[in-house]
Amino acid sequence: MATLATFLINLMLPTKPQELAVADVAVGTGNLLFAVMNALAQQTKAQVHGYGVDNDEDLLALAGISATLQDLRVDLYHQDALDTLVFGQTDIVVSDLPVGYYPLDDRARGFGLAAKSGHSYAHHLLIEQGLRQLKLGAWDYSTYRLTCLRRLNRRP
Repeated sequence: MATLATFLINLMLPTKPQELAVADVAVGTGNLLFAVMNALAQQTKAQVHGYGVDNDEDLLALAGISATLQDLRVDLYHQDALDTLVFGQTDIVVSDLPVGYYPLDDRARGFGLAAKSGHSYAHHLLIEQGLRQLKLGAWDYSTYRLTCLRRLNRRP
């Protein structure tokens, strides 16, 4: 997935930047973010800075170890990714999004993709949050299981 994301990002970059900021709003252990950061740094020769958010502190601890071992410039945040993010806008957002319902309906109402009633899909809200974090003219590469697309197209 990181190879495809990096390929698409390189196709869309209008020029070879000197610096790139890359975020992952569901970073987990950091594998996708770090693979994309390493590939972009190698292919573009840019200074790449990463930002990762996750609500699981154990996964973030593993991500921190991995980032240290790879000598990556990364800031990791333990927070709900649908809360106000503490870092600025980025050039790229990559994420392998979790599929499921988001239980905090009051917070979800602040998103255009929130369900009219009941719980909203977390992956829809995370896509919108990722788009909010992008600089003008930047790119979002987010994936999630195709089975959820089939579920969305089913009629009751």
